[in-house]
Amino acid sequence: MYRRPTAGFVLSLIAGVFIVLNAALLSLAHVFAFFYFAIHSSTMWSKMFTLTPWLPLFLSVFGALCGALVLLGSYYLYKGRNTLGGVLVLVFSVLSLPIGGGFIIGFLLGVIGGALALANV
Repeated sequence: MYRRPTAGFVLSLIAGVFIVLNAALLSLAHVFAFFYFAIHSSTMWSKMFTLTPWLPLFLSVFGALCGALVLLGSYYLYKGRNTLGGVLVLVFSVLSLPIGGGFIIGFLLGVIGGALALANV
């Protein structure tokens, strides 16, 4: 009989929550900044479709996707698919670094949880 990595599951679940929370707060900050500059800038419409305003939106969507895939990896750990869950948690915890990695604690917990899952601890 195989063991489920309980410590890896718990750490990965907490990491996924931190990464999703970080992406949500980044998105909220983007919305506030967009409306602030829309009110205080006279040439906002000419700059609206450049890369700069859309980059934080892309990063927040990417961060939410990374967080969701870390949570999916922790679900796989709960179901006993240790290798798939551990790899998902490790890869998408590292990829969440451009948005802050879940306030860095999400990144660290994800890496530790994914490593524990791959080690079957």
